[in-house]
Amino acid sequence: MIASPKLFVECQSVTATALLVLLSMAGSAVAAEGESHEGDHHAIPHSWIAFSIGYALERKRTEDEEASAIGVEYGYRFSEKWGVGAVAEALGSDTVRDASVVIPLSFHPYAGWRLFTGPGVEFGEEQNDWMLRFGGGYEFELGNRWTLAPEVVYDVIESGKRTYTFGLAFGRGF
Repeated sequence: MIASPKLFVECQSVTATALLVLLSMAGSAVAAEGESHEGDHHAIPHSWIAFSIGYALERKRTEDEEASAIGVEYGYRFSEKWGVGAVAEALGSDTVRDASVVIPLSFHPYAGWRLFTGPGVEFGEEQNDWMLRFGGGYEFELGNRWTLAPEVVYDVIESGKRTYTFGLAFGRGF
C-alpha cells in the first residue's frame, strides 16, 4: 500500500515540530550548563541530540517494502552507563509506516557502544500501532563533542510488521 502524499507531509511536519522542540531543549540545556564542560574534554555529556538518515526494510506478512529513513533523537544520560531519550522518525512515502515516536532506554556498556530498547507508537495511514524498538550502535568521536554513529534498529510492531533500519546518526553531546 502506498501512503498518501498528504499523510507523508503531515509526518514530515510532526518530525519537524519534534526537531524544533528538541533543539529548543538542547539550547536551554547548553545555556544552563554554561561552562561546566569547558576544558574537560573527557567528561561524559549528560545530554545529546542527533539527526539520522538511513535505509529501512519493512517486512509484512505478504510483502517487503523499502524506504529511506530520517529521524531526530534527544537523550539524557543520567549515569555513566544509562540514559533515556525520545526519538521521532519518518520513513519514505513508499511504505505504510510514515512516522514513529519511541522512548528508548540506553545502555552504554563500554567506550562508544550503545544498546537501546523502548516502547513507541507507529503512526500509519489506517491505524496507529504500538511498537517495541531494539537497537545498537557505536559512537565515533569527531572532536568538540560531535559524534558519528552507525546504528542498526529492529522494530516489532503490533500489526505483525517488522522493520529493520540501518542508519547513520550525526550528533553532539552537551
